[in-house]
Amino acid sequence: MKMLIVFFSGNKIIILGRMIRVFTITLLLVAGQLVGQDESYESQSRIKLMDISLELADPVERFGRLHNGLKIGGKMNFLFQSKPESIFFYGLEAGYNFMGRYALSFIENGVDFTESTTSHIIYAHAIGRVYPTINIWKLEPFVQFGLGYKFPFTMTSVYDTNDSDAYSSTDFNDSSKSFSYTVGGGLALPVSDYMYINMALSYNPGVSASSYGKLEEIPDNIEFSIDAFQQVDSATTIVSYSLGVTVIF
Repeated sequence: MKMLIVFFSGNKIIILGRMIRVFTITLLLVAGQLVGQDESYESQSRIKLMDISLELADPVERFGRLHNGLKIGGKMNFLFQSKPESIFFYGLEAGYNFMGRYALSFIENGVDFTESTTSHIIYAHAIGRVYPTINIWKLEPFVQFGLGYKFPFTMTSVYDTNDSDAYSSTDFNDSSKSFSYTVGGGLALPVSDYMYINMALSYNPGVSASSYGKLEEIPDNIEFSIDAFQQVDSATTIVSYSLGVTVIF
């Protein structure tokens, strides 16, 4: 029988810091490959784009009641111009949202353990993007749409608090799949011939799927970290706000 010692919530700042480091390293690697190229991008036959963005996901409607508040995430898009000088691009979008965490500590056989339950969503869409031939000051607007899937999942890990290498175990509590589509738009600000800053807003509905949402009020003296969550089947509707960079190849 576990003896509960203390519980604590996950620190989203740590997760955001890790995402920013990955974002920065990826950007520097890509930029390093591009610097020094002599060929003009205007002379290329077809343009290829890669977006790397930090994302805030806002679950809405019933999904928002289960997953309350803004969620940290990130996404990457890879897009290909349909033909030279076309305003239409097509490609793939993949992203991740951290939906919540709860952890507690307990002692068993004289060893301090931590049990942590986390909820997540990964998603992937086939997308199309159109850049109308109009500018707003230096800003280039675009609209985007796509079809794909969201994959909510929840997992619980138990590990030695003082030495995670000594013991660590992870189990999936639940996973599901939700057919979804996305529609939205944004603005791109050129900072060089091969790089843009992009800002985007998207509406991402999805069909009903099972997911675990963290309770707003955690019961006292819960024995397992999963007890801080509730499982609900609901549509997976999310409004997303993103800020990132677009690199042109």
